[in-house]
Amino acid sequence: MAEELEMQTEFAKINNIISALLSTHDAKVLSTDSAKALAAGSPFDKTRVELFEVLFDAIKDRYFVIRNNRNTDEESFRLFSFFESYFSNYIEGTEFDVEEAKAIVDSGIPMPRRDEDSHDILGTFKILSNRAEMMRTPTSPDELFAILSHRHSVLLEGRPHMNPGIFKSRNNRAGMTEFVDHQLVKGTLSQGFKYYAALTDPFARAIFMMFMISEVHPFNDGNGRIARVMMNAELVRADQSRIIVPTVFREDYILALRKLTRHKDPLAYINVMTKLHQFSDNLYGSDFTELKNYLATCNAYEEPSQAKLQIIERTIL
Repeated sequence: MAEELEMQTEFAKINNIISALLSTHDAKVLSTDSAKALAAGSPFDKTRVELFEVLFDAIKDRYFVIRNNRNTDEESFRLFSFFESYFSNYIEGTEFDVEEAKAIVDSGIPMPRRDEDSHDILGTFKILSNRAEMMRTPTSPDELFAILSHRHSVLLEGRPHMNPGIFKSRNNRAGMTEFVDHQLVKGTLSQGFKYYAALTDPFARAIFMMFMISEVHPFNDGNGRIARVMMNAELVRADQSRIIVPTVFREDYILALRKLTRHKDPLAYINVMTKLHQFSDNLYGSDFTELKNYLATCNAYEEPSQAKLQIIERTIL
């Protein structure tokens, strides 16, 4: 057709582009980042990377209140880790009474007839209570992949059928949201890492990391939990208060994520995470009963339809 239409020059151009995309020609003829990534064997989800840029632009120069870590001793660090593990699993459907969850963590023994759910609590707590592990943050995409795989393998060690530590080999979705294609996971995370690495504020890095992992959904299961683990590792590294998402605030949290995903509006997400940081800054100390009761006064255990989160400031004596 090119011969008949006397469009040999145009044919040569498109032939070079297609060849470059198939890695059989010099990629210099390509102009877009997505095309170059495809040619390099690291294709990515262009729509998701645009979302990362939207969030990056919204937080890169924004001032966030510094909330220094109050759980400096090992006992209080572990107690916060327990409640973090409890709520992170509860909002994903692994529901225990808080006393039951405490007994599982204290004994290390799964509850009868709830072996997998018990291991979810234990696996999450095992990561979160390990201060050395939670001090690790990635300095390259490859290091990000390694940290994600290791933490996920511990998180879901009680569910071997979910391939703990291995990136998904099939696509996944939640409701109307279809997450990043399994063939684009590493490429999309690599592109997102560029924005993450350019951020300097610890809180900004934390909420960016959480959104990036949540949006990619790199594993078959446990993606929400691993995203929150990765977020809080950024805060532990910076010696700031970690973030807990209580049951009562689950819908606000999910809707804010959805608004950013579907409407490219980051404001609700930023506001929700800022509020959660303020709330979580009050969760300190090593007295289990005292902290459990404080969470009750904040309505933390309530269903979203039954109550609202109350932030009651505590004073260090």
